[in-house]
Formats: sequence, structure tokens, C-alpha cells
Amino acid sequence: MGHRNHYPLCLWLVVVSTTTGCSTFISVKHPEFQMRHPKITRLATLPPKVEMYKITFRGDQELMHDLLPATEQQVADEVQATLAKRGYAVRPLDQQTLAGNPDLKKNFYTVQELFEKEIARYNKRMFRTFRKFEYSIGAEVNPLADATESNALTIVRCQAFKKTGGEIAKDLAKSALIFAATLGGAVVYSYPSVTYIQVAVLDGDTGDLLWYVDNAGEIQGEPFDIAQEKRLRKSIRALISKFPKAAKTNSTLARPEQEPTLVPQPTNPSAPDAKPPIL
Repeated sequence: MGHRNHYPLCLWLVVVSTTTGCSTFISVKHPEFQMRHPKITRLATLPPKVEMYKITFRGDQELMHDLLPATEQQVADEVQATLAKRGYAVRPLDQQTLAGNPDLKKNFYTVQELFEKEIARYNKRMFRTFRKFEYSIGAEVNPLADATESNALTIVRCQAFKKTGGEIAKDLAKSALIFAATLGGAVVYSYPSVTYIQVAVLDGDTGDLLWYVDNAGEIQGEPFDIAQEKRLRKSIRALISKFPKAAKTNSTLARPEQEPTLVPQPTNPSAPDAKPPIL
């Protein structure tokens, strides 16, 4: 059943642009990212949070439950595959595991909630890309990191809006306004379909947000429908490809040092100091 909602429950960011062209994804890093990144070898991937809404002629927002399971699986698969290609040992945490561990499941939702609050703080800052990216959700990440034996956690969130034919027709006369929880104000949303994606990596020990990126730049130029699987996967790959590859380890340090092999040298019997070989 639809509900009239002036403030959507999701974190939403849309900037209307009449230009098209290449998308720009701007990532931000914790001040100590360069120092901590080499230690990240095992990355846990948390179940993605996907929200899909259909906007009706009356302005109601209806959850699109029918597409949700398949879309969540597509997002999870692409995140894991892309991180693996970048050299990380991927440790997936799925909903089935969470269902069998109520305490871990509660912790998972707490982490999601705290992450949303921190990113909302970040998005509200003026000229945020020029400020230090120092945000943390604290020790709540520890049980998830321990359960997956990982150094860091990957969080992915997708919010998608799709207008019905009636709502699109109404926009021809007047653009619909969608209130953005992340910005605390209203912005114009004039596309038939929009998909907003956020990706973050959290330190498994401290809970610090080490790295964050979203596709706000893509929305400006080339918004797409989340039901377009190829486009969705392409966008996720492009976002995660901004995260540096796993640091290469020196393989010689991983092997124990070996004693040098002594190769007997041939002797010259005619030499004055030559001694007969010992048999």
C-alpha cells in the first residue's frame, strides 16, 4: 500500500543537470588511509542494503518488493567479484548466516544505522570534499570483522526511484520535489528513473570510515533504472575500481631463508698446491 511521504526514509541525493557525458566518481579517504591500506588483505562484504521505490501519480512511494531479491544478489555478486579481481581475499557475510546468529544480525543492523548517520553528517557539510574525511562508527564493527576473520568491512547501499507513467506526465507541467534526507532540503527530481549507489570500506578494528564513494556524478549525466542489470553492474564495477588494489607482498619474505647450496669446485691436479679429492 502506498504512503504519502514528504521525507523519504532513504538517504537520497540528486542534482539535476542538463548535461550528459562521462560520469565522474569522486572518492574520499581517511587521513591515515595510505598507512592502513597495506594491512587490508581480507575484506568482508556485508549484505547490500537495497531500497526500490515506485512513485505514483499522487506522489506516493511504493516499495518494489518483487525486484528486490534478484537485485540484492546482483549487487552482492558484482561487489565480491570486483574486489576479488583487485586482489583481496573476499569474506562474504550473507543473510543466511545472520539469520542463524541473532546477536550478529542485531550488530549488523546497528552498523548499518550508524553508517547512515555518519554519511548524513558528511553529506551535510559544505565543501565536504575539501575537508578531512574523519568519521567512525566505533567498536560495533568488531563482531562482524571477527565473524568473517577480516581486516575491513565493505558496505554498499542502493536507493532507486522509478516513476509511473502518470507521474512522468505530471512532471511535464511541474517537476516533482523529493526531500533529501542527506541534505536536509528539497531538490528537483525530474528523471523517470534514478539509482543512487554508495560504497564504503570500514576499518575492522577501529570502525573508522577509511574510504567512501557514490555515483552522484553519474546521476547528473546518465541516470539509469536499477532494473537494468548490465548498467547496474557496470556502475558498481566503476565505483569499486576507485578503491586501490590490494598491496602486493614480497613473496621472498614469506619463505624461510635457505642455506646457500655449496657446489664442489673442480680441482686442477697440475696445480702446485692441489690436493687429491676426498672420496
